Amino acid sequence: MAVGEGMSSQAVDVRWMRLANLSLVLTTIIRHAPVSQSLLIDLTGLKKPTISNLVDELARLGWVRVEGAVRNKIGRPRQLLAPNPGRGLIVSAQISIDRLATLIVDFSGTERARGISTVDVSRISQSETVGRLAHLVRDGLRDAGAAPGGVLATALGLPGIVGEHGDVVYVPGLAWDTADVGGMLRSALADVVATDVPLLVENEANLATVSEQRPQACRDVHNFVYLLGEAGVGAGVVIDGALFRGTRGAAGEIGHVSIALDGPRCSCGKRGCWALYVGREALLTAVRPGRAGGRGSSLWNAGSGHGGEPDPLTPERIVAAARAGDAVAAEALGLLRRYLAAGIGNIASAYDPEVVVLGGFLATAFAQDLDALQSEVDAWLMGDLYDGLRVELSTHGHDAPLWGGVALALHHLAANPRAVDPLPATG
Repeated sequence: MAVGEGMSSQAVDVRWMRLANLSLVLTTIIRHAPVSQSLLIDLTGLKKPTISNLVDELARLGWVRVEGAVRNKIGRPRQLLAPNPGRGLIVSAQISIDRLATLIVDFSGTERARGISTVDVSRISQSETVGRLAHLVRDGLRDAGAAPGGVLATALGLPGIVGEHGDVVYVPGLAWDTADVGGMLRSALADVVATDVPLLVENEANLATVSEQRPQACRDVHNFVYLLGEAGVGAGVVIDGALFRGTRGAAGEIGHVSIALDGPRCSCGKRGCWALYVGREALLTAVRPGRAGGRGSSLWNAGSGHGGEPDPLTPERIVAAARAGDAVAAEALGLLRRYLAAGIGNIASAYDPEVVVLGGFLATAFAQDLDALQSEVDAWLMGDLYDGLRVELSTHGHDAPLWGGVALALHHLAANPRAVDPLPATG
């Protein structure tokens, strides 16, 4: 109904204000659960009668439930509120260059199922990629005991540039012929997920960044950069507490900044991209001169795989060998550390963050070498200008994009709690 057709602008304002407050209260419960109504008053600034009415509505809609109580010295115990796990499920899915992964949680954020498939996505078609991911989702929903209509939202993380409305603008290294990857996944899941369920698409590094803004290390940090290092390197940039996307959603493509004009060709078409010097492949490249020069190393002198064949050379093996004192591996990891430190120095000059968070393979590679990396980063900074810049490890490791997808879905659902049908009455 338009305002001029029987509803005053004041009535519209009141209605939208109540919806905004309803969203605020649900968001606060999600972030701080379990929480009492008195704490909600402190956290939101809303008055007691307003909080009471909004909590009652959220309970009627099935979003929250009472979860315990706190005894007072005087008077009745204070009930504690938390998201209702029975409200439904959230599906978080991820397509990376070298793996497909899924995470299914209930509305309280409790993990119910997960799946992973190691695959070189660049060697299979777009439709096969989506089909395999849909298979993982179906398996997860079965394992989670999903009821028909039980999925509240789906989030999808991708290794490319995603526009403001979830359209895939560009995926380096993948010859995908359509931007509507989300639509393809929606169609592939039509038998298990209702077509009107929100499907949110985002860059995987941005999702990993969002995961750090939950009650984790960077919750109260207003300026930070998250580096997701796997086959390539992507970044999520948070400025003044908000994710910075740039004009085309490409603000985090820091891995494709050229650092060597005559360097090797990158999958994006440019030369000398930073990702070529700090990604997983960079470690494999760094040990090849040692082997070609006949240097002894546990990487090729010890261990054998199935059937007597040598163990495959992987970045993980190189990291492990470096920690065990292998000289060739240690030099390779040291070279990667120097390139990483130089790049972080450039990031500091570009964004002036409080913290740089390492995620994915980078977090694994430097989990026991963070002090050395921090020292090398400090040496690349401009004098004392960036004194105090911290390098930290991701709190979610390789799962950060999946947990970021959960956070994105929760934010979307909390923005309009009335958009989903109430749970059926029981009793």
